[in-house]
Amino acid sequence: GILFWCSTTALFFSIIVILRLLGRQNNDEASALKHSVIMFIFYLFGAAILLYLVIRLPIGEVMEAINSVGAEVTWLIFFPAVWAIPNAMTLMVLLDYRISFLNALYTQSSGDRFNGITPLLGMGGEPYKAKHLSRFVPLQDSSRAIVQSRLIHALSGVIYTAVILAICLIMIDFSNIPGLKMALILFTIVKV
Repeated sequence: GILFWCSTTALFFSIIVILRLLGRQNNDEASALKHSVIMFIFYLFGAAILLYLVIRLPIGEVMEAINSVGAEVTWLIFFPAVWAIPNAMTLMVLLDYRISFLNALYTQSSGDRFNGITPLLGMGGEPYKAKHLSRFVPLQDSSRAIVQSRLIHALSGVIYTAVILAICLIMIDFSNIPGLKMALILFTIVKV
């Protein structure tokens, strides 16, 4: 319905803004003003979509779910910061420490926000990250580092999952659940 069209329009505008950011060669005052107006309209449209979603949100059900989980729900707020730090450190290492930790953290965090709001299979923020890092290092180096970083994160997730599943297979008694141990073994093999 309306949410699909709003999301599609937001994606369209974000693509236009990103392409203009990547293709912008001159930094004259008129271009900067035009860019500022486009960004303002983009953020205003995003805020309108967010407001629409919040208005339609069943607050009572959300509060009931939060109350049923309890204090552990605070992990949902702080957990993203936990993985942003190693991601930023990975980016620093891949760029041979030519950027500061704060620049790497800002790049990872803001790029991951792009990934979160664009329905591009988590790849909407990577061009932004490469372009942002090109302020500090050559574009070729920043692009290489972003691709390598993405591969490292993808592979580490697969390896972590396989290790945890292997530990579960060794440590947990599956004798009372027929077929589950074989399913986990097959899943571990497929994951690796």
